[in-house]
Amino acid sequence: MNATIDLYNIIELINKLISKTDRSEVKWEATSRTNQFLLKMNSGAFIIEKNTYLTSRDKPFYSFKILNEIGDEIERVEQTLPSSFGKDKDLSTLEKLDKLLYELYFLAETNVQKPINDSLKKILNELDTFSNSK
Repeated sequence: MNATIDLYNIIELINKLISKTDRSEVKWEATSRTNQFLLKMNSGAFIIEKNTYLTSRDKPFYSFKILNEIGDEIERVEQTLPSSFGKDKDLSTLEKLDKLLYELYFLAETNVQKPINDSLKKILNELDTFSNSK
């Protein structure tokens, strides 16, 4: 993580995004990259991503990026790896951040799939209606 934003501010931001995503107040978009979701705003954007290729662990690795209004990355937070825990780091805060990144990814993935599933149901219903009317 860059030194520009305090870790506690990032946690607060992610908590707000989780809350708004859970209540469907924001809509995430799938990107051209597998396992990556984007939330656009006028003042910038957020990207949440699940990677399996960055680590040899059995668990996926999550990253969260904050972009400014022209798309430049201004902050990146990544899940911590056990080897990155140092004596100078607050383990409980890092563990909380890891859980929040996982939760945000899961909600973004669910949030973006709902419209796709709803559209697919409408298409299937229309096809059923079409075939029944002939």
